[in-house]
Amino acid sequence: MTGPAPDNCASAKLNVDWVFTDAGATRTYQGYRRAGRSPYDALHGAQDHNPAAQASLEQCRGWVETYLASRGDAVPPISKARFLTRSDCQCASVIPTGMQVQGGKPQYRVTGSCDPLIISVRFTNAMNETQSAWVNAGILSGGGGRTITAPNYELTSIRAIELKNADYSVSCPF
Repeated sequence: MTGPAPDNCASAKLNVDWVFTDAGATRTYQGYRRAGRSPYDALHGAQDHNPAAQASLEQCRGWVETYLASRGDAVPPISKARFLTRSDCQCASVIPTGMQVQGGKPQYRVTGSCDPLIISVRFTNAMNETQSAWVNAGILSGGGGRTITAPNYELTSIRAIELKNADYSVSCPF
């Protein structure tokens, strides 16, 4: 990947690069990879000691996965040249796990069942709909899934899912 990280992902880039410059973090990352974790999950695990670093990685997950791929750690390539429509919305699901982390933030399992797509979920505060946030689940395909952490709103609600490939995107109301 050439060029700098987007402004909102500069911190994530620093946290990725640190894992590959610190000998202990690199060993931890490689151990997770040998155990079968994805490049992103291995990187996230190598930052277990640093919740702020993990938060920056989560905020920029799609960018981080692309950056890791540019370093030679393969992730599934996203599909290209296929126009996405609302019928593609059936390719993604978001299910609450019943688990919470970091002060009560709920977790959700996001799965993809079609060709590789970047999947993001828009959460809102049902008590104050001006509060909303997109959480990127990364590149998912054919049964692949990831657990994401939602914002800790008074009443968390899912408003939409966004699917992207290399050329197109579609927003799916929830």
